[in-house]
Formats: sequence, structure tokens, C-alpha cells
Amino acid sequence: MYQQSLNQVEQLVKLEVSKQLAHLPRAFRKYQSYLNQSDVMARALKSLPHNVRYPTRTGNQQVQLLRVKVAVQQAISSIIQDDLKFYYPFADLEDDEDSPTEPITEYPIRTS
Repeated sequence: MYQQSLNQVEQLVKLEVSKQLAHLPRAFRKYQSYLNQSDVMARALKSLPHNVRYPTRTGNQQVQLLRVKVAVQQAISSIIQDDLKFYYPFADLEDDEDSPTEPITEYPIRTS
């Protein structure tokens, strides 16, 4: 089976994604089912600047690692945010006084 080879930056991103997904903060653990490693990797790579994704010369490795780490964190946050964009818990909705609290069982008879 053909497997595409990853360049050095893609390997760094893949390693960072697997590390961060394994050590998610407690607040994010309940959303772990939304996080697919390939989706996080794709978003992180897409957000990296061109000079980081395709380095033409050997630059500062610490800066490159930091940019990869931040890109992966932002990718995880954006995936969770996108999946929960239209989620509103019932507790956050305000109850209007005009809205009925019980179902209507009888309808008024119209005579015209």
C-alpha cells in the first residue's frame, strides 16, 4: 500500500498532535470524541505560516517547535468550538412570561 512520506514539519505536527491529544486538559476531555488526529493535523498545518511549513534554510528550531505547538492548540480549540457552535443548553435560555408552561389541551371554538 502506498503511503505518503511526511516532511520534517509534518512529522513534528503529527508528534505534537498525538502528544496533546493524549494529555488534553480536563475541560476538553469530554469533547475528545470530536477530535480526530488527521483533522487536527490538517488544521494545524493549514494555520502554520509558509516559511514554517516549507523551511528553505535551517532556522531556530525552538521557534519552529513553539509555532507548531501553538498551531496544534489552536486547531484543537477551533474544532471543539466549531462542533459546539450551535449548542445552547436549556439552562441558558430565558423563560418568557408570555410563553405557555403547560401544553394546550383545549382549543377555543371559533364561531363566526
